[in-house]
Amino acid sequence: MILIPEAPEVESMVRVLSEDLKPPFVLTLLSYDPAIMQKIPPHISSSGSLGVVRRISRLSKFIVLKTQDYVVTLHPAFTGVLLPSFWDKYPDGHRVKFERTALSGCDHSTLYWHDRRRFSKVWIQSRRDYDEDPYWKSFGPDVLSEVIDASFASRVKEKIGSSKRTIRDLLLDQHVISGIGNIYVAEILYESRIHPDSKMLDITSDQFLTLLETAHKIMNSSLDVGGTSVWTYLNSRLEKGQYQKNLKVFKQSKCPLGHEVVREKKGSRGSYYCPTCQKKGGTND
Repeated sequence: MILIPEAPEVESMVRVLSEDLKPPFVLTLLSYDPAIMQKIPPHISSSGSLGVVRRISRLSKFIVLKTQDYVVTLHPAFTGVLLPSFWDKYPDGHRVKFERTALSGCDHSTLYWHDRRRFSKVWIQSRRDYDEDPYWKSFGPDVLSEVIDASFASRVKEKIGSSKRTIRDLLLDQHVISGIGNIYVAEILYESRIHPDSKMLDITSDQFLTLLETAHKIMNSSLDVGGTSVWTYLNSRLEKGQYQKNLKVFKQSKCPLGHEVVREKKGSRGSYYCPTCQKKGGTND
C-alpha cells in the first residue's frame, strides 16, 4: 500500500479538520466510489447514517472518524483530502470534478473526499470489526505523538527482535514503528549521522534511543509548520506545508555542510544520504 503523506501531514490534516468541523457532528454517508472503498458493511448504503463523530484522530498515516457504532478510516495516499463544503477557497470545479466519497455533517455541510489520482483508500467498519481487525492492531508505536524514552525504545526493539535488516528498512516498516516515511527517514538518519544501510544489530541501545528522539523532534518540527509539501500534499484548507524549506538531504544536491548528497534506488523509492556525514558501519563520531 502507498503510505504517503507521512504522520506530520496526516496529523496536520486532523488538526485542521478538528478546528473547522468542531466535533461532535452527525455523519451520514451520501455516496462513494467503489474503486477506493476497501470495506463497507453490507447494510450500509448511500444515505446511511453512521452516527455522531465526537473526535477526529489519527492512526499512523490514516485519518480516523469514530462514532458509537462505526469507524471511518481514510488514507490520503498522494492526493486524497477531506474538504468541507463550507470552505470557499477551492478552485472552480474542484469539488465536483474530484469528488470520491461524500459524508454529510449535522450542520448540513458536506465533506467531500477528493482524490484526483484515486490511490487513496476508505474503510467503513463497525466498531467491533475495526477493533478486531488485525491490520489496525498491527501498527508499531507512534514516534510523532508518544513520549520517547527507554520504555518506548524497548517496545520498538521488541517489534524488531533479532532482525538483520537495515535501520532504514526498519524505520519505514509501519509494523515496527508508526508514522515515518521516505522523506523523514532520510532526514532522521542524516541528523543522526547514520548510514541508511547500517544494520540494526550494529547500533547500540543509546544510539537507538537518540535516533528515536531525533525522529520525534524532526517530525514535530514539521508538524509545527504544517508538514512537508514536496509533491502534492495539501491540508483540508488546500494549504501547503512548509517543512520542505528545512530539508537537509531529501531531494537535495548537497547537505548543509556542502557535501554531495547521493540518491540510491531502494525498491520503488529513492534513498537520500550524505556518504561523507553518514559513513557505513553505524554512527559517526
